[in-house]
Amino acid sequence: SSGSITSDFDEINLKSNLDAFGGNSGSPVMDLKTNKVVGILIGGNDDFEEDSEKSCQKFTRYDNRFGDRVLRTSVIKEYRKQ
Repeated sequence: SSGSITSDFDEINLKSNLDAFGGNSGSPVMDLKTNKVVGILIGGNDDFEEDSEKSCQKFTRYDNRFGDRVLRTSVIKEYRKQ
């Protein structure tokens, strides 16, 4: 998926504008400049919304500020030390 880390969510999570779906959780999020994993995709907004006019579901589009939440790998490293 394309996208980027947009900001800190809190000390554990990052905000992103990744275009990911349910089922992508657990995927690595990489820094394309360093080819290093910076986090693990753990959740986000709903992927679909009901279109009552057409009696179907359609992709939910969000602005570029916040799409999915990413767990920082640094948190995982600290947890493993304990």
